[in-house]
Amino acid sequence: GLEGAQIAFALSPPDYRDALETAFQAEVTFNARRHSLRIPADWLDEPCALYDPAMHRYLVARCEDELRLTAGGLPVELAVRQSLLARPGYMPGLAEVAAGQNLSPRTLIRRLKQGGTSFRKIRDGVRRTLASDPLTLTPDKHDGYRNSIDARERSAHPPAGAATVRDPRRPG
Repeated sequence: GLEGAQIAFALSPPDYRDALETAFQAEVTFNARRHSLRIPADWLDEPCALYDPAMHRYLVARCEDELRLTAGGLPVELAVRQSLLARPGYMPGLAEVAAGQNLSPRTLIRRLKQGGTSFRKIRDGVRRTLASDPLTLTPDKHDGYRNSIDARERSAHPPAGAATVRDPRRPG
């Protein structure tokens, strides 16, 4: 269950409200401004077996976008940032991002300039964010889980003719 979590729905309470509260095992509210899920801060210290660095980058970008929207950020800037983060390991150029928004490159440049930014500034910011992503670049509690899976996969499928190398962190 989600004991300790708070779930808010931007809907009227349905007839099956009690069933939802029982299923989620969390504080459930209705008629909220927007749908939301709040979790206790101490849950952030727990390791996650489903950790995915690409999904993490995407969700961080979504949170940043949401913050910008509430602070009055420029929608075209958000669209550019999302385009740059959409495919991990691939950074599209200005023309490709503009085409994805059904704009000419000149129009995209002009709109970004109206918002006080540029494609280069956004792209450099995205690169800095990706380069400093603490969950993918620093050792942490997720690395042990990720590395143990990597070692198992390598030992289960060694290259043809290669000797199997034992993972020194695993007994035996």
